Amino acid sequence: MGAIKLYRGVSIYQVKGSQNWYVRVWESERHRYIVKATGESSVARAREFAKSHALSLQKEKQQVEREFTFRHFAIKCLAKNTSLATKGQRNSNYARVIAWEIQNEDWGLVRKFGEKDIRAIKTPDVQRYLEELSRKRAHLSSSTKNTILAAFRNVLKVARDDGLIDRFRIPLAQGSATILDPSFAFIHSSRNTTTCTRRC
Repeated sequence: MGAIKLYRGVSIYQVKGSQNWYVRVWESERHRYIVKATGESSVARAREFAKSHALSLQKEKQQVEREFTFRHFAIKCLAKNTSLATKGQRNSNYARVIAWEIQNEDWGLVRKFGEKDIRAIKTPDVQRYLEELSRKRAHLSSSTKNTILAAFRNVLKVARDDGLIDRFRIPLAQGSATILDPSFAFIHSSRNTTTCTRRC
């Protein structure tokens, strides 16, 4: 029997040789399915299990504390840039451009990473984001993509200054040999981590 779609991104299916059903839930951020055995041979019970499982995954996703979300640090970043620009310590046009890359309603950083735990962002997440932009927004110039990377770096610097991120290395231009530290090992789950003292 083929897969039975329950609603967008959630379906149940059987594999050859098994009477039981499996549920698969599409995880859009990582472009993969999360698969789990329902332990049920009844379609009705498998449906209920699948709905419950999908709901629990959604709740887990929503339980990221606000102070750890990318959105939280993006807002702090915007406030910092505005303050520096007002004091004449940062180019006002640069601050506006960074704000645009962060807040753009179609493809901005907050739209993509807003509710994501900033400690959990990995190299593949950023790479996929840039690849998606290249595919869906072919009109975006290399200069725009470079400023998006600069905006991303700005937000991470705020998290670093708050003690969540130890260190990072991200280029300000496309084509650099390294986009991020290979393992993104600078992500830490505690504010007690010693912050980076070198100039990044």
